Amino acid sequence: GAGEVAIEVSFVGLNFIDVTKALGICPGLDPNDPVEMGGECSGRIIAVGEAVGEGAEALRVGDEVVGLTTSPLRVGLLASRVILPASLVMRKPEEMTLEEAAGLPIAYLTAHYSLNDLARMQKGEWVLIHAGAGGVGLAAAKIALDAGAQVIATASSPEKHAFLHQWGVKHVLQSRTLEFAEGVMEITDGRGVDIVLNSLAGDFIPKSIEVLAPYGRFVELGKRDIYDDRRVGLKGFRRNVSYFAVDLAAMVEDKPEYAAMLFREVMSGIADGCWEPLPVKSFPAEETSDALQFMAQGRHIGKLAIQFDGLALADTAPLQVLPQRTKADASLFKRDATYLITGGLGGVGAAVAEWMAANGAGNLVLVSRREAGAAENEVLQRIRDLGATVEHRRTDLLDAEAVHALISEIGRTMAPLRGVMHAAAVIDDALVTDLMPERFDAVFGPKIRGTWYLHEATLGLPLDFFMLFSSIAVTFPQLGHGSYAAANAFLDAFAGYRRGLGLPATSINWSGWLGLGLARETGTSRSIEAYNASGLGSFERDEALYVLGQALGADPQQAVAIRIDAEAVAAGFDIVPSLLRDIVGSDGGQAGGESSKTEPSALAEISGAGSYGERIQKLEEILRGETSRVLKLAPERIKSNQAFGQMGIDSLMALEFVRRVNAGLGLTLPATAVFNYPTIALLAAQILKRLGMDEAVIVEKNAPPEVAERPIVHPATLEELSEEDALRALMEPGELSSGD
Repeated sequence: GAGEVAIEVSFVGLNFIDVTKALGICPGLDPNDPVEMGGECSGRIIAVGEAVGEGAEALRVGDEVVGLTTSPLRVGLLASRVILPASLVMRKPEEMTLEEAAGLPIAYLTAHYSLNDLARMQKGEWVLIHAGAGGVGLAAAKIALDAGAQVIATASSPEKHAFLHQWGVKHVLQSRTLEFAEGVMEITDGRGVDIVLNSLAGDFIPKSIEVLAPYGRFVELGKRDIYDDRRVGLKGFRRNVSYFAVDLAAMVEDKPEYAAMLFREVMSGIADGCWEPLPVKSFPAEETSDALQFMAQGRHIGKLAIQFDGLALADTAPLQVLPQRTKADASLFKRDATYLITGGLGGVGAAVAEWMAANGAGNLVLVSRREAGAAENEVLQRIRDLGATVEHRRTDLLDAEAVHALISEIGRTMAPLRGVMHAAAVIDDALVTDLMPERFDAVFGPKIRGTWYLHEATLGLPLDFFMLFSSIAVTFPQLGHGSYAAANAFLDAFAGYRRGLGLPATSINWSGWLGLGLARETGTSRSIEAYNASGLGSFERDEALYVLGQALGADPQQAVAIRIDAEAVAAGFDIVPSLLRDIVGSDGGQAGGESSKTEPSALAEISGAGSYGERIQKLEEILRGETSRVLKLAPERIKSNQAFGQMGIDSLMALEFVRRVNAGLGLTLPATAVFNYPTIALLAAQILKRLGMDEAVIVEKNAPPEVAERPIVHPATLEELSEEDALRALMEPGELSSGD
């Protein structure tokens, strides 16, 4: 058409927007629609339309050129032949190869627009460039250095650090930790930088704003936090700091003439030798998926390109790529991949492994600290019978070298590692007063150090998921769960940390798996029973695995997995947790639970009793009921004269029991009450005393005067007497006064 040229494509430059298109997560596009990829290309002109131009600058058939798409979002150049407006096509500098030329336009255009047009970079200013080894990062570094600015870059690997130094960047910091901020302030003698060119997400944004000097400019290239509507505090802008958001795709589409002008400036700067071509790694067109995966893993330095030169492709239409099906629609796991399961010989780990094998997982590595016994070998055989290859590795997750060695072994000898199920755990319930450092360490080890070592060892691998098995002990704490709740809280936060790095992660706050896991292996089924009694139910094996499959498909950062009994929740909590109020239908005040409901009637029953004996009988009945709820035993099995310890009440149960009694009777008994008064009978007597119902002289309502004057001493109060007084009271009760 008029003003257009046709190009036989040699190379197509890839950008991260192409990765998001391939994954079906590109903002502004329907993930179910086909998309066109490739925003820049190089090649030879094979035809020109009318009004393309005249004179020496006019484009002609045979010219080697560089082209830019009219819409990076919707018009792709990943094809053997393309047609473009002449205004977005420039001759390639003679000293440059077609491969190098394909990586120029978008990277240099983005960097030039960001640093020169928006940030107004000046000579001598400090510029911080995040992800400095990528295409835009290297282009920005070259533009900044040419302008006389001082550059600090961040990058993720030693290889990238070394390349940046060769590129002329003196100061290079780590991009996977927020500690870069300390390095920036040290390098700039506490002043900070004048410009931040940012492509990192999450907490890196406010941290980068913190290191801006007065009158600094923050240029945002990333899209995730913008489309997620992430909030950034304004405090950092009090020093006359400016914020710019760059969307090159929108600019090319909305302001094509302006984009064409910037494109000409870029090509002029390169032709004049001010700016250098970027390093480019090419993949043949039939290996496009490998190139996209290579970019998604962040393994490239500079640019990636797809090569069409030398291919006999008959189809001249742009190559369309259908996004990968969502996990909910596709098989959950792949036959040609390996999956790692920690805690793999435990009840939960083994169940997950069998389920994964049944759902398409071809290769499994089960990790544990113990040897496989007869029962575990049966599990391994069942997995093999399902058609999967399974290996057991005895590896200590607290040994960083061992974890790295295991991941390296998988990389060398097995199919690619595509997922981690981190289910390893240690539980050691105790009151805070009994929690020594070594007990914390034992629980923290697999959850914290083990998680970190797995994270470090798998960095750079194309994982589909990094699933962390957390606990509802974080969300709905129980007595004694201090260390366990803290360890799992780390997993929940760590899932957010990985997501901030652009890596997959999901943390599931599981309720119990009935008959499996820690409840069975450590004898802590009482915790599950306590949760069930509070309306936070556990899962049967198949139910839990179904929920796990749903989590894999939905891919949340964090999920709470419980079965909720609304009525039991309302009865089991003094105040319904805010997370459950919509489900329970409570306004968040008193839940009207069992204890609070019975308080007035319980006290009325006790105080309304006519004699001390009737009062003690009523109270003992109430205490037997609370004991049965804590022990999960029928009330008739609870004896008033049997010691609490003999019935199986430990220190944690005692706390729960006393809490329920206090709530039901409006008391403030100390946690030690169960040990100071070790039977229901003795405790009942003490409670009556606290309620003011333990008068030594109990006046029967219609008793004759001589009976009413006679002191009566109940045996339950004898513990407060000396042995001599006790014997005397038994023989001659009339000699004791009410004061005695």
